[in-house]
Amino acid sequence: MTFQYQPQVISGAFTVAGATSTVINMVREFSVSLGGTFNGTVVIERSPDKGNTWYPCSTDATGTAASYTSPVSVDVVSLVHPMLYRLRCVSLASGTINWTMSQ
Repeated sequence: MTFQYQPQVISGAFTVAGATSTVINMVREFSVSLGGTFNGTVVIERSPDKGNTWYPCSTDATGTAASYTSPVSVDVVSLVHPMLYRLRCVSLASGTINWTMSQ
């Protein structure tokens, strides 16, 4: 018997502030990519309670959420899994933010 891994890939675009991506259940490591020409901010969030509450994936020493303001590709490691993840467009002054989450 041969096991074949079926990768998960979702993508979309933010055109307004406050929008969120599709929620996806990720296990272990996955990648997040943001692209396009934009003036905005995106955070990666996770939910430990089936989507009822969302928390930023990373914060600095003062509790400020890690955020992304330019095209970027980052790898995320989920130590507790499976876990629900999403992207949230915190602000968008201009342009379109194209996003992809893949595993």
